[in-house]
Amino acid sequence: MSLLPGCAVPTTPLPTTVAAQPCLELFTALDNAAAKAGFSPSRPMRVPGFPYLRSTRFLASFNQQILLPTQQETWLGHLADTDRTARQIELDSLPAASKAKLAASFGGNLQNAIDSCYPRLVSADLADSNRLTLLRQRVKVPSDYRIIPQILGLYPLSAIPVTIRVQNYHEETYEVFQRPLAELV
Repeated sequence: MSLLPGCAVPTTPLPTTVAAQPCLELFTALDNAAAKAGFSPSRPMRVPGFPYLRSTRFLASFNQQILLPTQQETWLGHLADTDRTARQIELDSLPAASKAKLAASFGGNLQNAIDSCYPRLVSADLADSNRLTLLRQRVKVPSDYRIIPQILGLYPLSAIPVTIRVQNYHEETYEVFQRPLAELV
């Protein structure tokens, strides 16, 4: 039992195909290396239970739509491409020793190993309707808008001078439009 149930990620059955297993191990090792190095981008958002996918607000907006199989495959491809981009940043930021250790553990060419995993994992998830249902539930990006900071923060303070300046601009513009056309030329 977790002491912080709001932070706990429920266990998710991962793809069980033979082709998927080494990829899951690779992504776990990459995530652990990034965490050990002390960084992991907060955006795009990771998808719990899908270590090879990350989402943006735009991509998350498709989770409630009815998608044709080709659209679903495209959506999954975009989620994987989003992870690929974020993971490349993480990989580039890793110390050389960490990259060498990972490369030695996963066949020598780390980038090829990573690139070959995306299609395998996408295929495994596309073939499993339960995983696709779970994916739709998990692809969420929390809002960055916080009501209390907006009310108590800089917005109310900055609204006053902005409102005054806009009002002055309106008055200046009104004066210009009140002049006869001959004066303006």
